[in-house]
Amino acid sequence: MIERVVLQEKLRVPEVSGLARARLEGPLLSGSQTNVDLVVAPAGCGKTTLLSHVATASTRPVGWYRITSDDSTESRMVAHLAAALAAVTDTDGAGSMADLLAALDRRTSVGGVLILDDVHEIADTPAERALEQFISLRPRGLQLICGSRRMPDFNISRIRVSGSISETGSDDLRFRSWEVEELFASVYREPLRPEAAAALTRRTGGWAAGLQLFHLATVGRTAVERHQAVAGLGGRSKLVRSYLTRNVLAELPADRREFLLRTCTLGRLSGTACDALLGITGSHRILEDLESAQLFTFTDDGGVYFRYHEVLQSHLELALVEQYGPAAARECYRKSAGVLESLGETRSAARAFAKAGDWASVSRLVQDTGGPRIDATALDDAHLLPASTWQHDPWLALAHARRLIREGALTRAVEAYRHARTLYDEPNYQQMCREEAAVASAWLSAEHTRRAPGSGTLAHHWSGPLRQALVRSPDGAGGHRCMDAREQLTCGLAAIAAGELRAARGLLESIDGTVPAEGPVDVLAAVGADLALAALDLLDGAAADPSARFSTIAVAAENEGLPWVARLCHGLEQVSLVVSRDALWRLESCSDIIDAAERVGDRWGAGLLLFAAGLAKNRVGQDGSGELDSANTIFGELGAPVLQLWCRLVATAQRATEPEIRELLATGQSLRSRGAQAVALGLLASTRSGPEVTEAARVAEACGIPLLSRGAADAPRGAIATATEVVEASLPPVAITCFGEYRIAIDGEVVGLNQLRPQARWVLQILSAAPGHDHHRELLEDILWPGVDHTVACHRLQVAVSSVRTMFGQADLVIGRRGESYRLELGERSTVDVRDFTDALARAAAASARGDLHGRMSARHEAMNLYTGELLPEISGSSYLDAERDRLQRTAAAAAAALAADHRSLGEFEQALVMAQRSVQLEPYQDTAWVVLAELHESLGDHSSAELVRREHARMQADLEPSHM
Repeated sequence: MIERVVLQEKLRVPEVSGLARARLEGPLLSGSQTNVDLVVAPAGCGKTTLLSHVATASTRPVGWYRITSDDSTESRMVAHLAAALAAVTDTDGAGSMADLLAALDRRTSVGGVLILDDVHEIADTPAERALEQFISLRPRGLQLICGSRRMPDFNISRIRVSGSISETGSDDLRFRSWEVEELFASVYREPLRPEAAAALTRRTGGWAAGLQLFHLATVGRTAVERHQAVAGLGGRSKLVRSYLTRNVLAELPADRREFLLRTCTLGRLSGTACDALLGITGSHRILEDLESAQLFTFTDDGGVYFRYHEVLQSHLELALVEQYGPAAARECYRKSAGVLESLGETRSAARAFAKAGDWASVSRLVQDTGGPRIDATALDDAHLLPASTWQHDPWLALAHARRLIREGALTRAVEAYRHARTLYDEPNYQQMCREEAAVASAWLSAEHTRRAPGSGTLAHHWSGPLRQALVRSPDGAGGHRCMDAREQLTCGLAAIAAGELRAARGLLESIDGTVPAEGPVDVLAAVGADLALAALDLLDGAAADPSARFSTIAVAAENEGLPWVARLCHGLEQVSLVVSRDALWRLESCSDIIDAAERVGDRWGAGLLLFAAGLAKNRVGQDGSGELDSANTIFGELGAPVLQLWCRLVATAQRATEPEIRELLATGQSLRSRGAQAVALGLLASTRSGPEVTEAARVAEACGIPLLSRGAADAPRGAIATATEVVEASLPPVAITCFGEYRIAIDGEVVGLNQLRPQARWVLQILSAAPGHDHHRELLEDILWPGVDHTVACHRLQVAVSSVRTMFGQADLVIGRRGESYRLELGERSTVDVRDFTDALARAAAASARGDLHGRMSARHEAMNLYTGELLPEISGSSYLDAERDRLQRTAAAAAAALAADHRSLGEFEQALVMAQRSVQLEPYQDTAWVVLAELHESLGDHSSAELVRREHARMQADLEPSHM
């Protein structure tokens, strides 16, 4: 009897708490009903919080089951599954999984969502095997979402091939810095400054439990105290350490805990390094097992190198000292450094030597490597390179100066190079310090940039051409390909400065192709290109919400020892949130990051962020002239007249007079900035008519800059096109959706129809399904008011039509009448998905007649993208609409089956599988898709799934037979 006891607490959805994160919840809420959604991550990553938000927000019935370790038998699993499914459908008593599946199979339809949390609790048990059977044979309309600390021991690869699985991992669950800000501001009610939120995100790795534990440890403290506490989080928090000990390390055998403790000294882990350090073999397999079990171990390169989560790393480093004592811990680091150095891992070796306090070895490594290889990447924290070490050692002084360069503190870096030269008179060392200091100095003022191009140290440095491009744009900026990745980056950034955005995008996107196959990736070039491309997307509106991308690039920059790039990313992240979400309060956060850049001495970062903030304020209707003027001042001090010109153009776009515009145009011509000239010409065109209009459009098109101003009539709108206005210009005046749900959008804005009575809405919907076609009034009356006298129904129809006409009093959408019939009349460029669906299939038929395989596949894909659900689902009980719904659904099923056959003929089995499954879902009683589906499973070597498909097909045929008797 105990096996059949169902604990109701396991079936209760947890109380919703924490931050709602649409980027994670959206895909799960909108996922296909046939999907298996896996949320797999280590303890404390926010899996249950996410699943509870999904359960609460879902519009479909939801069943919840939190699995515990005592559910390891099939009977207990089945008992709780059946009880959880009661929220979705009626279930009979079942003693086995086969009984439960049979009971579900007897239901005519089963739809909804079943959420299973803590699936890892039944790993390697009969219950897990029974659950795998349930996943394979469950009703097709049931979406299944599983949360687990490890990947379940199912045939995941088969499910992946079928295209019916989505996976949310620990990296997805990591909180981005802006989400940390929102969490502390809106949930914990204790806001953090942006730089503190960024630091907290970095130290916790965005780990949800770490953030909550930090909040608990600092609740009630002042803002200053909480900001100071950020630096002390990591593994040093007692709450965090207790959590890791109880929920992560306690689950491991002693030898695994010892492995983690001993290898944490390596930093970046490889099987070879761990074997050499521990004197064992098989370390690579251990690392793979730790990563597979989601024990805070990650790989970013497919399993060559591994790393421990930031919080676990800090915890292990402290535990090492506690267990072995400070002297023995330092010896462990020294031994690790020796192993890493022998394997050529000089940066990791330098960090380990620094942890050991062996500054002589760090100095030797810096000296041996010669170039700037031992710098911020290895010694990025102040405690790793304290002043007492670099004040008297020349090589550590050189490393300190390089670290300041990567911080963006150029003035302090030049002083550090000067100090380093006083410590060592060796000529080569002196020359190295002079050259690196000269490059930093060239970016500090205009003095070095006034020299003739090609002279001075900067002429031989990769950044030299970019520095010159900020003084005066080169001829044909971005018009040629460069040799290596950094030169390519320089050309791309120079093209952006010149306003030649199309050429810049092409250069930046091709940077991956400049890396030799046998050589290492140039991290600075890769991160710089990603950041520049994200900024271009923000400028032209190519990405709906680029904030997450900036956050990802910031993490990469921090990991690679590029703190000034990370700070710039965090600032642009705030700017993107201002633009994409109209969140003006983010401007204050951006100001805090600008202040932080100024405090460090990062003048370039401060100027660029001020320019971005001013541009963002203008875009959302605010006055950004203050920020733009400040950026103009900074760029003037730094000797960057090209950037000054852009500040002036943007600042004066709304209020410039003709003399001011002509001055800006002349400046653009003297600086050879084609993009700036195009904008100035557009501004001029907004104040007067003439040939400038045509010239502005021609140059803007060549540069990839969209301009609003095409003549005097456009003057009030300004000269620089926002992404929103560019998109709006291409939107259809009226766009109607009839599949899945009825929706009507006018100029991109969805119209609310709640003010219309139901019958008036239904008149509009019926006419929308066949625009331009006559609908006799008696047909409409029979659909909407069946059995009502036609005299009464006719009056009701007239009232309904009148209310619709009143609501849409415009030429692009009109209900016309001809005799006894009504029709919907739409303006040019208006779209209706039903009409477009039919047109796409007609094009597919024409392409098929010509023998154009790819043409018909493209048209059918377009049709399937349009068919998002049944026709006008709001209206029920009409035989006329039911017949039309069935016809369109059968047509879509046939198109999907034909697409599956075409994909199969091209050897594209996964795409064919997706289309065959969709065809079967749309029309289960057709044969073609079932046959193709079974053959595809056979082609992929999945014979059991093929057999399952054939049995299901036979069952469908058997169900169909009585209807023909």
